[in-house]
Amino acid sequence: MTSGVANAATLVRFRGTAVDTHYLAKPGGGSFAVEIDNQQKKISDTSAASRICKKVTISGLSGSGLEVAKKRPTSYGTGFSIKID
Repeated sequence: MTSGVANAATLVRFRGTAVDTHYLAKPGGGSFAVEIDNQQKKISDTSAASRICKKVTISGLSGSGLEVAKKRPTSYGTGFSIKID
């Protein structure tokens, strides 16, 4: 997801006990939230002194059924990308 649009989001349905989100942190980055089944689990800052790949892991999920992961920008820098893995 690359977005500067208010309320943009990416939804992923999955089965499992964890989900990873890879992103590029860089100067002028913003931030994004990761929600699982409509509950915010983490807000990640995508600002960094230089370009570097980072990962956020949300773990401890039940794994008993279909989960919905939602990634959405919470603040806008000069644009940022989120790769869902």
